[in-house]
Amino acid sequence: MMEIRVFSLVLLLVLSAALPAEAQNWDAFLKKHINENMRAKDCNKVIKVMEINKPGNPCKSLNSIIKAKETEVKAVCNGTGKLVIGNRYESIESFNVITCISGTKNPCQYEGRESRLHIILA
Repeated sequence: MMEIRVFSLVLLLVLSAALPAEAQNWDAFLKKHINENMRAKDCNKVIKVMEINKPGNPCKSLNSIIKAKETEVKAVCNGTGKLVIGNRYESIESFNVITCISGTKNPCQYEGRESRLHIILA
């Protein structure tokens, strides 16, 4: 249980690491962090299609993608989650989350790992 809480906190930090303007924009969050058809083996393709790594910027070392419908994720903040602190809501149910982690030799090549986690949204 403690491992899930720690990873949920890490996920929160990763998801909120975007610039403040992006963090408040649902469309940008949706594009970069929600994909109900995501598979761990698709990290390279999906990150390219989502344009998470832009030309001239270093490749992100980590990107978490919630494998769920947009409505299911939105519901965490609108009734199915519990208020944790401030405007942060934790899901009561766990979600499948694909974590795309960049390689050490080639930082723009990703390996995906799927986990079942509680998510925290702001």
